[in-house]
Amino acid sequence: MQSPSLLSRLKLEVFLAVFYNFGPEFTVFDVDGEKPHTGIVSSISNDSLALVLCVGDERLEFLYWDLVVFSRMKGITEVKDGKTRKIKNAKQYPFNLKDTTSFATYEIGGIVTQVKHPKVLNCKPLREATEDPIEFIWSDFSKFNCQPLLHLAFQALDKFVSGIGRFPVVGSKEDAQRTKTITALCLWSQGCIESYGSYVW
Repeated sequence: MQSPSLLSRLKLEVFLAVFYNFGPEFTVFDVDGEKPHTGIVSSISNDSLALVLCVGDERLEFLYWDLVVFSRMKGITEVKDGKTRKIKNAKQYPFNLKDTTSFATYEIGGIVTQVKHPKVLNCKPLREATEDPIEFIWSDFSKFNCQPLLHLAFQALDKFVSGIGRFPVVGSKEDAQRTKTITALCLWSQGCIESYGSYVW
């Protein structure tokens, strides 16, 4: 059976607070859940900072220091050995590799495929994460203050409910004033009053 607090939060409908704690060292093997990005190779230079050009039909989705593997190409056999390589200076169609001056000459063809590499996350307990969140996930960059304000609003709502035993009554000026006061106290305790105080008052 769900607790009244959780049921009440779900009834808010517009916003929802969810907390997961996977421990101090949690390994994520796929950070975004998307299929590995690929590109069709059109040339690879023999330089100290090798330039890899790809067919310009589609924009490359590689990022700086992504790991990639090469396959299905003729020539430059050293890069199609199945080993992962870090890319540099990823742009719309080209990117760079480390020194290939001693490699065989590229001839034709080739597929470059992104390799997902694990990422270790260090999760905080709920109390620490509430007081000092590591980062917010931004879904709308036009509302840059939205996530921190929602974080504070849920803290204030929790304190209101734990102190009075109910949620604020819609249309109650007294409850509205109490919520504003609690929110201001949360801002003061976290040193955010100068950044977000104007949104409360």
